[in-house]
Amino acid sequence: MDALTFLYWALAFGFLALVLFFCVALVHLIRILRDMADASDSVKRTAATVNENVTRIADKVAETTEQVLEYMVKPVSVAQFVVGKIRPLVDMVKTSAEGMRHAMDEEEDKPKKKRGFRRKKK
Repeated sequence: MDALTFLYWALAFGFLALVLFFCVALVHLIRILRDMADASDSVKRTAATVNENVTRIADKVAETTEQVLEYMVKPVSVAQFVVGKIRPLVDMVKTSAEGMRHAMDEEEDKPKKKRGFRRKKK
C-alpha cells in the first residue's frame, strides 16, 4: 500500500465519520424540533384554556360590577338625592322651631299680667 492509496482511504474514512456525525446531529435536531412542536402545541392549548378562563372571569367581574351598581350604588345615590331635596325643608322646620322656642322663652321671662275679677280702682 503506497502513500497515495493510504491518503485516499484516510480521506474516505474521515468523510464517512463526518457524514455519520452529521447524520447523528440531524437525528438529534429532528428529535429536538419534534419535542418543541409538542411543547408549542401544549402551550397553544394552555393559552386557549387561559384565554377562555380570563374571558369568563372578565364576564363575571362585569356582571358583579353591574350588580353592585344596581343594588348598592343606585340606592345610595337615590337616598342622597332625596336627602338633598329634603334638607332645605328640615332646615326651615328647625329654624322655625328655634324661633318659636325663643319666642316662648321671652314670653315666660315677661311678668305676667294679673287677670281676674277685681274691681277697677278709680
